[in-house]
Amino acid sequence: MNNPGFSRDRIDVSQQDCVTVLKPKGSLCVYGHTALEERIAETMRQGRCRIVLDLSATPMMSSTALGVLLQYTRTLKTRRGRLVLAAPTASLKRILLACNLNRTLRICDTLAEALDAARHNLSSGRLQRVQL
Repeated sequence: MNNPGFSRDRIDVSQQDCVTVLKPKGSLCVYGHTALEERIAETMRQGRCRIVLDLSATPMMSSTALGVLLQYTRTLKTRRGRLVLAAPTASLKRILLACNLNRTLRICDTLAEALDAARHNLSSGRLQRVQL
């Protein structure tokens, strides 16, 4: 059940070449994680497995939302896809680093860097450019 204060409509969706960009507007707390999970699942059902989550307008995130990110990072990896976090706010970046999530999640300072990272395949620890 979604919180009327945070719905799927508050997560913008755009396409940059082969990468889908999701941009939540507001904190992903309480029920916000459900909207995020719905958007990611919908993107994957459409066959899109390269996702950038633009966090520039997301000041906070619940532990449940962080769990959603970890779950989909693993799921996308099995499908040769990627979930990349872009431009987290200072407060959110502190949380991500304090939890050592930078070891599991790809976190980029800018949207451009995240888009570039999402366009590459990981194979044997080396980046390979994806053909568009």
